[in-house]
Amino acid sequence: MQQLTFDHAAAILPRKGRYLQLASNGWQVADLNMKTLASLQIREAVEPPPADSAEPTTEVPAIAVHKRSYSPFSSIWPNYMMPDLFIDTDSFQIGVATEGRDVTGKYAWDAGIRYSSEDELFPWRLGFKVDNWHARTTYYPFSYSPKLGTDVDEVRQDIRLGWSPVRFEDLEVSANWRYYVQRDNTDLSEDEWWGAVSYRNASGQLRTSLTLDIFTEGSQSLYGEAVYRFGERISTAVALQAGKTWGEIKEGHNTFRIGGNSSEGFFTQRPTRLFSLRGFDTNVLDAGQAVSGGIEIFWPLANLQTGYKTLPVFLHNIHLGTFADAGFADEKPSGENLLVGAGFELITGMELAWGIMSQLRIGLGWPLKQPDGLEQSGPVLMIQIGRPL
Repeated sequence: MQQLTFDHAAAILPRKGRYLQLASNGWQVADLNMKTLASLQIREAVEPPPADSAEPTTEVPAIAVHKRSYSPFSSIWPNYMMPDLFIDTDSFQIGVATEGRDVTGKYAWDAGIRYSSEDELFPWRLGFKVDNWHARTTYYPFSYSPKLGTDVDEVRQDIRLGWSPVRFEDLEVSANWRYYVQRDNTDLSEDEWWGAVSYRNASGQLRTSLTLDIFTEGSQSLYGEAVYRFGERISTAVALQAGKTWGEIKEGHNTFRIGGNSSEGFFTQRPTRLFSLRGFDTNVLDAGQAVSGGIEIFWPLANLQTGYKTLPVFLHNIHLGTFADAGFADEKPSGENLLVGAGFELITGMELAWGIMSQLRIGLGWPLKQPDGLEQSGPVLMIQIGRPL
């Protein structure tokens, strides 16, 4: 390898003694330094003479090549750390994350740690990938207090081993184990096993997911979501989430919750059982089956596309979102237990740490319809940066 040009900007496409150089007025054709080219020793492949040729041949001595098995450890180590952040009206989570991948792409790993001010814990995660096999373990708090239902307050350790078919990487079959402890009584600890089949797909403007959980204790859950977005300058998103559990109900494990504007599973990489219904608290209802749907129209306000000096934060467009959500969480759905909320929010795409896409959302929502005994009042302030556990 030898340097051929000394341009300050860029030089590309060397061809027959010329190349393209980037100048102040665009790309220009320039001549290569022929003295530099002459000093290079370029050997061209020459066909060997015929066997009956009288021309003498020169034997080229064989070069000894030392072979060794490929090891991914020389290229799998990461060379960066990135901030990991989530903020809303009730929680502040901050941490760091990293990931690594070898040159073949067959081996990969990722890790992260956060501090959760609400729970005063350091949740962490560690994941591995070898070909189509995936493994992940996560330590995290899990707690919520629904308006109608049973409080859940646990510290969990999850382990998942999954496999994806070669030609169907959107599909994953996994075995899962969880050990959990009650926060208010550490003597109460249990574990559980379940198998899962998950499918996630993004095709054009449609994003879908479907998960089947089969617990060893005799219950099964089927749940998923579909989000379709259409329009160009003024766009519209239509979302539907639904889930149902058969068998014995265990709050916080095989139930579904609705309320708030948050989702879960970004840090733990678990399919969410929290369905969005803005205008209410984050976990307002908890039941063995739930459905929520919503429509939101995004109105463009400003095209930022800017950062600030060398800080690892880049802001994209600002939109005004006007939304209406509806849903229920009850064993016997009816018009009496339907919840409806509506409101607006300011949304901007935010890129953290040179490639981590997130969103900054600030808005207000109002409960328009709710079942007797709930007594939610508005407006509800919504602030969200990043994604929660």
